[in-house]
This record gives sequence, structure tokens and C-alpha cells, in this order.
Amino acid sequence: MGVKVYGSTMSTCTARVISTLEEMGAEYDVVPIDFAAGEHKQPAHLARNPFGQVPAFEDGDLMLFESRAIARYVARKYKSSGPDLLREGNLGESAMVDLWLEVESQQYNPAIAPIVYQCLMIPMRGGVADQKLIDANVEKLGKVLDVYEDRLSRTKYLAGDFFSLADLSHLPYTHYFMATPYASLFESRPRVKAWWEDLSSRPAVRKTTAAMPTSRFCSCFSVPVLVSPGSIEGLCWFFQIICWIYEINRSFLNAAFKLLFFANLIYVCVPSEMLKQGPC
Repeated sequence: MGVKVYGSTMSTCTARVISTLEEMGAEYDVVPIDFAAGEHKQPAHLARNPFGQVPAFEDGDLMLFESRAIARYVARKYKSSGPDLLREGNLGESAMVDLWLEVESQQYNPAIAPIVYQCLMIPMRGGVADQKLIDANVEKLGKVLDVYEDRLSRTKYLAGDFFSLADLSHLPYTHYFMATPYASLFESRPRVKAWWEDLSSRPAVRKTTAAMPTSRFCSCFSVPVLVSPGSIEGLCWFFQIICWIYEINRSFLNAAFKLLFFANLIYVCVPSEMLKQGPC
């Protein structure tokens, strides 16, 4: 009987647990939690995670929450059937895994998470991204990645010349970040870029991210309308332009987009992959 993961495959923290389970070759079931219905705040889920968040993790009588703690548990439980993600047989290597797990949670995550949220989540909900907040965290993330670039000039992976949970824990937010206009922060640092390409090409990671489609999200920008928004002719021309853009980007033909009308501006929400540069 496999373990149970309560959450959403789109959730960054849930994905951290799922990717670890996949790496270890473990059997598991994902039990969806309906956020729209407020299921995460209902007594049944609060009994699993008293903070009303995801994921929660069930293994028989054991119930855990907090994704990094769950990932460590999974790495230990299934050590005999998968890679040694914690290196607990070597004190020095284990310490380096712990160190870079701390760097991920204390330095990397606080910088990258607001960028992802502002660039992808806010527009999807019809809001406007806070560019000042984005800019501040882009600067912070750049400094963190400079440290990573230096580290990866001396070792293949963060904790050493071995793949570990310290690397894998970076997956969820990085996956979404690469769909924002700021992916060049990785692409401009050759060792960081190579590290991410290595990580994202792993079979377990590819299986995890297949359930995390970035086309669900969108980045918003505004375009002035040359004629009244109420003009049918003007809207027809506008839709022809949008269709032409989508024809060029065939992979996004089936992606949803929406129009919001404010005064004489039309706000267009398109899949984030189409906007690899420019403001959110």
C-alpha cells in the first residue's frame, strides 16, 4: 500500500514531495484538495495540517506536513530502492546536503517565490503585478545565483559531485520561474544553467513537471485601442492580430486567454511562455 499525498500537483510544495517520491521509486496516491471550495480550511484537512496548507502526507498512522520534512522522510524511508539523497553515511557530505537545503529555504526560496507569484499568479487572478517588488527580488535572486555560479564552478551539484535532495528541493519554484520574463538570470550564468538543465532532465523531475503546466498561468500587458472598445470593426482587427500571434506560436493555440476592458485599454492575458522578455 502506497503513501498518500494531500494537495495539488500544481502546488510547489506538493511538487517537492512528489518529485522526491518519484526519485525514490515509491508508490503513492495524490488526494486532491479543492482550494476553490475552501477544503484546505475544513476540519478534515486541518487535522492533517493545522496551518491549512498543502501538502499533508500520510503513511499508515503517521501524518506529516511541511514539504521539506516530508521529503527528508521519503528519502530515508525508501533509501534502499532509490538514490542516496541525504548522504547520511558520510558526515561531511550529509552536512553539505543540510547546508544547501538551508540555503534553498532561507536564501533562494524567499527571493524566487515572490517573482513567481507576481509574474504568474497575480495576473492569472486578474490582478496587476507589483513591478517594484519584482525588481527588488530579481536583484536578490541574482546575488544568490552568483553564489551558486561560484559553487558550481567547483562541484557538479550543490552539495558536492553527487545529486542530492539539496538540488531536488529547488525544482518547484525554478520550474515556474523559467516561464517568467526573468529566466535570463539562469541563462546568463553558464554553470547555473547547466545545473538546471541537468536537474530538469531527470526522469522523475520530468514526470513531476508534466503535471505542472506553465501554460495555465499568464502574464498581462496592456495595449491601447486605436478605436473605441465598443467598435466591432476595431475588435475584429484586434482579434485578427491575436490570432496571427497565436498562429506563429502554434504550441499555444489551445491556451486560454481573456480580455478585460478598462476605459480605452484592453488588457490581454496570454500564456506566460509567450512573454520571455519585458515587464510582467
